[in-house]
Amino acid sequence: MKSENFSKDTTSPLISRHTGLRLSLLLIVVVVLLAVVSCRVHSGERSPSDSIQSAQEIDEEMKALAGEVAVKWLGADSEKVADFIQELVEAYAQVKDRHFAIIYNTGGFGGTSIDDDPEWSEVVHGIQRELAMLGYDAAVLDYTRSTLSLTGFIGELRDLIRNYAGKAPLLAGKVDFLTRAVEDLKVIITGRCFGAIFSNEAMELIEDNHRVYSIQAGHPFWYRPMPAANTLLMEDNGLMPDSICQGDLWAILRANLTHGPSLSRPPGGSIMIGPIFIRAPGHEYTWEHPSIRENVTTFLKERFGRNADEI
Repeated sequence: MKSENFSKDTTSPLISRHTGLRLSLLLIVVVVLLAVVSCRVHSGERSPSDSIQSAQEIDEEMKALAGEVAVKWLGADSEKVADFIQELVEAYAQVKDRHFAIIYNTGGFGGTSIDDDPEWSEVVHGIQRELAMLGYDAAVLDYTRSTLSLTGFIGELRDLIRNYAGKAPLLAGKVDFLTRAVEDLKVIITGRCFGAIFSNEAMELIEDNHRVYSIQAGHPFWYRPMPAANTLLMEDNGLMPDSICQGDLWAILRANLTHGPSLSRPPGGSIMIGPIFIRAPGHEYTWEHPSIRENVTTFLKERFGRNADEI
């Protein structure tokens, strides 16, 4: 009997200790979980639904700002306001996490996209690579100001005669919006030939915005932009004079009498009218031209290099 009593007396405290240990561990787990939940609440950590709500709030905020900018540049009664607001919001989505926005602006009559331009697109992508080497992330925005059609050609010709008084505010408004929507974003507007006129006219509308820069090449001889600190102007490719910039009509006539216009882009320079390339000696600007590459690289390093005043 004593032996049996001894067995009961020794196992009971052991079971009690194991039960107490389990209860203690369970209590610790509960306390830790409560502490984690409390920290999440007090640290302001957002749930997925909060993040969705925040994104929606930002989206609505951007739409409101886009509407304000659209009315500012187009007027409240313009039929283009709704489409312009959508265009601005889409552009914001492309650049919101970038340091730079580079705007590609075609030459000719404004209907060519960056993917179909083997010449100026090289310069734009060269700018993007140089900025990356300086430590910046840049998005390229393809800006098409016309269409490849007869009506597009006529409309572009009419706007060209007026120095793009009707179209330049659209580009200026987009740049105005992007620099207001994205803190510290810098914008580089690029353009060659007629696109250089268009770029410069937009720049003049936002000349007080010191986060906007421009790289332009090959202005036609009748248009002479004023030099500006934030603008690089190139009037030749470093290999030969630009007949369009110089107004050398005899050189243009001689080149086309010798070889004739072409349906494909000829080497040495040209302008595009509809589907036809008219030869224009020297009117060619690519990243392969050492002078173009050097001028652009120097311009970028002087303004955005790590030792520059403006970063």
